[in-house]
Amino acid sequence: MAKDYSGLNTFPAIKRWTLAGGVDDATKVTLPSSAEKISFRFNTNDGKIAFGGDDAAVVESDHATIPADTWMELTFKGRGGGQAQDHIMLASGTASTVVELMMEDVG
Repeated sequence: MAKDYSGLNTFPAIKRWTLAGGVDDATKVTLPSSAEKISFRFNTNDGKIAFGGDDAAVVESDHATIPADTWMELTFKGRGGGQAQDHIMLASGTASTVVELMMEDVG
């Protein structure tokens, strides 16, 4: 199930939820345009991140695997200072994995 945080404008912001769906099902997370840095982790189970694909579909083959209980940090700053990406796709190899996401405006 997609998560839309595009309306957030107070930072830092933290969101925590259980990934829905089955194994490797992607959840589209729409980011606020002013969030320049995100940090996230998957509790107990490994997770996956991709930048393409469809919500609730199997995560695309072009993904990165993130070890369980490990924080991953990404900076979203495009050429000319704009946001490079407006969403991420998160999935887990195990159903019912909790993900924690922190979004920051570092400017």
